[in-house]
Amino acid sequence: MRGVLCICLGLAALTSMKGDADVPTPEQAAAQQQRGEWSDAEKTWRALTKASPGDYRYWTSLGACLAHEEHFDDAIAAYKKSLAINSKAPETQLNLGLAYFKLGQFEKAIAPLKAGAARMPDPRQADVLLGMALYGTARYREAIVYLSRAQQNDSRNSELELVLARSYLLSGDYDRAKAEFEALLRQDPDSTQVHMLLGEAYDALGQTDNATQEFELAAKKGDFPDAHFALGFVLWKKKRYEAAAAEFKTELAGDPKHFQALAYLGDTRLKQGEKHGAEKLLKDSVASKDALWITHYDLGILASERKDYPVAIAELQKAAKLEPKRADTHYRLAQIYKSTGQVDAAKNELQTVSLLHEQVNQDLILKVTGSSEKPSAK
Repeated sequence: MRGVLCICLGLAALTSMKGDADVPTPEQAAAQQQRGEWSDAEKTWRALTKASPGDYRYWTSLGACLAHEEHFDDAIAAYKKSLAINSKAPETQLNLGLAYFKLGQFEKAIAPLKAGAARMPDPRQADVLLGMALYGTARYREAIVYLSRAQQNDSRNSELELVLARSYLLSGDYDRAKAEFEALLRQDPDSTQVHMLLGEAYDALGQTDNATQEFELAAKKGDFPDAHFALGFVLWKKKRYEAAAAEFKTELAGDPKHFQALAYLGDTRLKQGEKHGAEKLLKDSVASKDALWITHYDLGILASERKDYPVAIAELQKAAKLEPKRADTHYRLAQIYKSTGQVDAAKNELQTVSLLHEQVNQDLILKVTGSSEKPSAK
């Protein structure tokens, strides 16, 4: 993403700041800034804030110098002092938001950026920052509002267009995401990243063959993170286990701790009857990153087959916690509870299975009748 500079007070405003004979003048500080002498300018603005601590403009300009020197925490402190004097200064609000943004504190950046943009005659810079801050906090639907406006004002910025397209994808607007990625591919047919993302959009829309094609193109174009896993995943969903295993292995050759590839290769091996190899892969996945329901679901199956029911129950409960809406997990738990004489627990799990099946039927009715809303972000 293209760089964004701090907003400094204009020279006209600076020349209106009268200085005493014993202290430097704002004109001197402005000249130092123009020459790129940020350290000297900082000292000058500090002297001015001591001489006139009630002038919010001095504090804003000091903050801008500190930000240029990448002293963002000190810049934030200066901007807050400025806003304590004049809470409605848009340049100061935007600079405060930008400083938080530069520190990666996107949530804190949003409020001052919005406040500043609301009072600025030209909000284009704020549109980009707000869109990216909202994107960085996974508020994709809100991000789209600002990113789409920013993209209209900078239609040649392919990086911005890619973030906008990803926002559509991550917000669940898969049709719009697909259209955006297809447009990006017309601009750059060889973009591995866009082939990957278009594949994700196709997969979310249930267009598995198109998704497979896009992931195959991405995998063929060279080493790109997740490309072989993504292709393996759609092959796994199509029950082409040998082909899927080959792709998972290729991903693991480049990244031996890829927790998703480890998990789904383990599941593939389990489906092929290779229980010992499957268990090791599944445990390696958990050790790398414990975030997938399928690892605990499969480990629960393996423990159940050994009649190690306490372990099986613990694993399946972990799977249910990670993916509470999967009826198959609750059904297996019910069967184990029944086998171990825990009648009430079995009954509760079967009740959950019934409710989940009912919800699936309701969702299907809404989808067929066109009454459902866009799915929420995953």
